[in-house]
Amino acid sequence: MILIVNFSGQRPYKCDVCDKAFKHKHHLTEHKRLHSGEKPFQCDKCLKRFSHSGSYSQHMNHRYSYCKPYRE
Repeated sequence: MILIVNFSGQRPYKCDVCDKAFKHKHHLTEHKRLHSGEKPFQCDKCLKRFSHSGSYSQHMNHRYSYCKPYRE
């Protein structure tokens, strides 16, 4: 296994909408969701949606203290 580490500070992954640049491709992928409005992560209790997996995970870890069930 070869591990390539980028210590140079280069940010080769650039957003084509706002020109913000990232070191890692997955950060660019998550950033692009801000422009597209895509929110692929959803709470099964309140149906709130999230564009970032970290925000979703935080919600799921603390949801019982503030998450109210969805009602139609």
